[in-house]
Amino acid sequence: MKHIILFNPSKKVTRNVHNFIYRFCKETNIKHIKTYPVYLEDTIIILDKKNCISLIQNNKNVPLTNSIFFTRIHGKYSYFLSLIYDIAHARGIQTEDAINRYHIKSDKPTQAIKLSQAGLPYPSSVICTHVSFEKNKKTIYKHIAFPLVLKAKGGRGNAVWKINNKKELKNKLYSIKDIIILQTYIPNKADLRILVYKNNIIGAIERTSKDGFYNNLSKGGSAKQVTLTNEEKKTAKKAAKILEIDLAGVDIIRSAKGPFIIEVNKSPMIKGFEATTGIDVIKYITNNITKNQR
Repeated sequence: MKHIILFNPSKKVTRNVHNFIYRFCKETNIKHIKTYPVYLEDTIIILDKKNCISLIQNNKNVPLTNSIFFTRIHGKYSYFLSLIYDIAHARGIQTEDAINRYHIKSDKPTQAIKLSQAGLPYPSSVICTHVSFEKNKKTIYKHIAFPLVLKAKGGRGNAVWKINNKKELKNKLYSIKDIIILQTYIPNKADLRILVYKNNIIGAIERTSKDGFYNNLSKGGSAKQVTLTNEEKKTAKKAAKILEIDLAGVDIIRSAKGPFIIEVNKSPMIKGFEATTGIDVIKYITNNITKNQR
């Protein structure tokens, strides 16, 4: 028999909402259906190394199998709720108010979920806020060890940090009010920036960091043209397709376990790429766009 997951922003809601939750749980109980109240403020999303996605509330697993999602109100957590609804959509979980999914966009947390759901190689990660982190630390530290990578909203390497210990994490965490990703750090000396356009590989460069962490050219990294393996090509093209990005800059790290996707940039910088490879990216794209218009 199915059960119901009843979402609300937090336990700090109005008397009317509390009354709704009480009556809802009482009514479903009469019908012998279990209802689990889930408070978004207390909840984290875990993406593990086996591409399994879990919902955790106060260090306890939220049972997603055979569930129905119902949301009373979401408040400031509408975006976080949309990530959860996207997971439900991919799994075929019944949801009320499908509009809750339409907040989905192409930023880091959305990418993390979509790439993991597609079975692509993505580092183990936790998606949370500084509030839900505090309420789920026990579970989080079981999944992510130091050093780890902390990602927030932003691009060009400006919202990504390598965190070496709990003190560093605490200091950085409380300065960020948005949703964050805590991600397993994969040791590397360089990464790959692969430019994909409509399921074709334009080319690839290997970026080496100046400081041992930031490989971005905008952060002072150096680059050279590189030849990709078939697995790397396949991974990059599938990532761009899953995220529905026509011109994508797919960032991959080579590891002993194969390639790992770090991020997919929907507005990749091309100046450094062109200077390194000698490829005219603009000409490549315009040739592709206009070839069927003649």
